[in-house]
Amino acid sequence: MIEKTLSRADEAFQEGRTEKEVDAKLKSILLEMGMDTLDYVLVQAWPNSASPHHLPGSDLVKRGEPVLIDIGVSHAGYYSDITRQVSVGEPSDEYKKIFAIVRETQAKAVDAVKAGIPISEVDKAARETIEKTGLGKYFNSRTGHSLGLEVHEPPSVWGGNPLSMQSGMVFTIEPGIYLPGKFGVRIEDTIAVTDQGVDRLTSSDRDLIIIWKEKIMGENVIYEKDRPIGRITLNRPEKRNALNPAALNELIHCFSLSKENNDLCVVYGAAGKDFTIGADLKYGYQMMTDSDRADEAAEYLANF
Repeated sequence: MIEKTLSRADEAFQEGRTEKEVDAKLKSILLEMGMDTLDYVLVQAWPNSASPHHLPGSDLVKRGEPVLIDIGVSHAGYYSDITRQVSVGEPSDEYKKIFAIVRETQAKAVDAVKAGIPISEVDKAARETIEKTGLGKYFNSRTGHSLGLEVHEPPSVWGGNPLSMQSGMVFTIEPGIYLPGKFGVRIEDTIAVTDQGVDRLTSSDRDLIIIWKEKIMGENVIYEKDRPIGRITLNRPEKRNALNPAALNELIHCFSLSKENNDLCVVYGAAGKDFTIGADLKYGYQMMTDSDRADEAAEYLANF
């Protein structure tokens, strides 16, 4: 249910919304999905994500500044906990570098889970990975915690805990790097110890969730993940067979972007009818991306 909520992140994350507004929308979706309780939904816009337990406030979601979301909820009496990162637009190279380190760290910590060995070995695997990058001092939290009937239960996953892991134990693995005044990155999954090793109970993609929303030529072009889909309204209310010159330029630009990214453009006509020109309409696609054939493009669209 949490993972289905994350798949609808674009409904909550919009440039200019406050943390509280995003928080409210995510909670609404979670309840719609059937959650029993919402223990917390942390929405931490940069640089608030550098504080592991920052509560949602009035700070705004901004383009290229990823937001950390930590969701702890219950269903049928049991809790789950997950943390992911969402960005409206492309983040900085520095952020991508830190994110890659945290993702590798979390994977190595998960691989360290094994029944019969101390739970501190999970923390050790995570901490050693980050320390090798020289960023060890910025991993200033425990690696995880148990959960079940409560969202936070003992034992904790940290270096001083000698407790041996046993099959059936459930806990989180959530290493992070927190750069004061900049941003924080944390990736969290709920896992279960098994006789064979480990079972990830939160199986959603651990990639950075990117919601592409940009402006070109004064009209919206909406991107979903790494697949751009141009959406343009053709301004031709007076003549069915004529295109406004500005709209035509937008159209050509849109198709140019689509060609570069090997995707489609969705064009909205004056009457509200949608039509797509892309790989399935190669002739129209080629024509739309060639600005020297603007007149032919206009005629083609008018008679589509």
